Amino acid sequence: MTYFLELTTSWVRPHLHLISLAYMATLLVLYGTNIIRFMRKMMRPWHLFFRVLALMVVCAFGFGWATEQLTLLLRNYLFAHTGIWTGVVVFLSFVALAILADRKNHV
Repeated sequence: MTYFLELTTSWVRPHLHLISLAYMATLLVLYGTNIIRFMRKMMRPWHLFFRVLALMVVCAFGFGWATEQLTLLLRNYLFAHTGIWTGVVVFLSFVALAILADRKNHV
């Protein structure tokens, strides 16, 4: 059993940055509409020009910045807490994201 855990961890560890990026991208896809909906409610009394400008900034720069920074945080966390269970944790995390996507009717 230990051999299998070490083997999967050795496969996963070099790709932790891409795995972290996949997590963050998936979470932004799942919750991006909620963020935009919240922003629209907050900016309802604003003039149309400022609402459009704010949504452009949030979508273009905010989501990009959040993806970059949260990916780095998650990657650093996974690197700091790697062990023989890393492969299993990554697999179960993807399963959890899939279940979350299914509950939000994205699958």
